Amino acid sequence: MPVSLIWVKSSGLAQLPSAATLPTMDATQLAERLIACGCLLGELPPADLAALAGVIEPRHFPAGATLFRQDEPAAGFHVVETGRVRIARLAPNGREQILHVFGPGELIGEVPVFQGGRYPAGAQAVGAVASLWIPRDQFVRLGEGNPVLLLDMLALLAKRLRRFVGMIDDLALKDVRTRLAHHLISAQRNGAVELDVAKAVLANLLGTKAETLSRTLKRLEEDGCIVVHGPRIEICDATLLDAIATGLD
Repeated sequence: MPVSLIWVKSSGLAQLPSAATLPTMDATQLAERLIACGCLLGELPPADLAALAGVIEPRHFPAGATLFRQDEPAAGFHVVETGRVRIARLAPNGREQILHVFGPGELIGEVPVFQGGRYPAGAQAVGAVASLWIPRDQFVRLGEGNPVLLLDMLALLAKRLRRFVGMIDDLALKDVRTRLAHHLISAQRNGAVELDVAKAVLANLLGTKAETLSRTLKRLEEDGCIVVHGPRIEICDATLLDAIATGLD
């Protein structure tokens, strides 16, 4: 079971109990948890999972808590079990740009862990978050003796890179209506999208303002593509929405 954490209100960071109080987890339990949240690491061989189980620390974060801060040394990375985590970068002028919102099964903070540098952006819990924390030093030692583990990590990094290339392409070449349509098509499940982040966060993620997002949603409604019911967006005409998302409209 996940450990209980003591919260330091002034920083929003969790303080872990001593290593002696951390729960033990075998390879089967770890595989079940990784597969349950959809993480690719759950497909690792039992021997690698057993090694990971020996260093992983379950953590909990309340809404708004900081998982790690921009520019601090990369001490490890998280596998998100439940909840959402937003990754954002602060410019020198104080302006914040949300780079992505990660959910269950996704890794956050792994790139600087490999580089041995600092986190290029900060991570904050959108709602309550449960994660599996993997400390850098222990992971590096595991990787030195388990090449398969590093190959799986490489696959995850390649997937992440493709995602960010697509994001850059969207921001540079597509208008807000097209970007929003693409997001809705990608996020829809069974003909609807459940917004699990505030519209202001979604607007930032799409590279626009909240009022512009609201106007664009209304325009898509008027086009007959969607119907907005609060945080639930029903897709009425997927064919038209897909045409808008691909720039064919």
